[in-house]
Amino acid sequence: MTGRSACITPAFRRVQTFPLSTRSQPQKRKGTRHQTASVQPVAPPSAHWSPVVVLPAVDDDDDDEDDVSIVVAVITHAKARLKETLTSDLLEKLRRFWFKHLNTDESYILPQRSQMGRWFYSDVDFDEACVKRFRPVTEAMKSAKITARDILTIVRPFTPLQWLSLVLLLDQVPRNIYRGPESSTVFKFFDPVAREIAQHAINAGAATHNRIKYRVAYRMWFYLPFMHSEDLALHDLAVAQYQQMKADFEKLMADDGTAGSDDQRKCWGVLAVQKEAARDLLETNCDFETKHRDIIVQFGRYPHRNMAMGRESTAQEKKYLETGGETFDGAR
Repeated sequence: MTGRSACITPAFRRVQTFPLSTRSQPQKRKGTRHQTASVQPVAPPSAHWSPVVVLPAVDDDDDDEDDVSIVVAVITHAKARLKETLTSDLLEKLRRFWFKHLNTDESYILPQRSQMGRWFYSDVDFDEACVKRFRPVTEAMKSAKITARDILTIVRPFTPLQWLSLVLLLDQVPRNIYRGPESSTVFKFFDPVAREIAQHAINAGAATHNRIKYRVAYRMWFYLPFMHSEDLALHDLAVAQYQQMKADFEKLMADDGTAGSDDQRKCWGVLAVQKEAARDLLETNCDFETKHRDIIVQFGRYPHRNMAMGRESTAQEKKYLETGGETFDGAR
């Protein structure tokens, strides 16, 4: 592996600190009416809840700094309440929900294409299930303007499966919840946080932990946040990660099945008799990333996101979209 991918550690370890970007504080507003705030309480994940900050107008002669203090207090309160919602129990429930259609361990090692369709093709029922179960959580995170640092402080992920659940919660679930006009929430808010969490997970060795390494249905998710980026350098990282994943599987399939841990030998037993199917699926992952990267090379961004992002399309982008250019279901 080369470039940024070289920072991955071979063994799983807990990461406590890592340089993270911070979100800017709200700007002071001059000459506007100042407001006081109240916040609805955070409901359990199963409830239909939307965090609403109510800001009724008050006298104009309040100090400008009070305005900023109120907003900061609201965000701080929302983050504090998230500790009651963003728990290890929630992450486990999310993981069970996401993979509930995989009923054998063999399906995690090498999922069938029909099983993967649930995740990658628009499914109204699946979207509605995501909204019902997890929109209260995503809305709470959005209301709190949560950062990757906040999430690591609250959750303190320790196991590779907890890292996996965090990546799914931030990178995948929002794509099922916020479609159409709402998809800007995915691109502007959740994607940057998901990328930071994914990098933390990779640095912690979660993606190459024995529980994850030879299970396609687990490992592939760690690299999708980079595929979703409009940063070419992150696409180069994604290419390197998918190629390394493919190489790891090839190395295992070339063995005779007598070396390694019991779990590794179990994975070998599944893959050794389905080598071509495994190679085809792994190559599909690489090809899909290449498709995304090619668009970034050509346009510097994803043209199909322009409307949601409030960006004006260039003539070249319009032609691309009008002649069947990739849209990846619009919210991907």
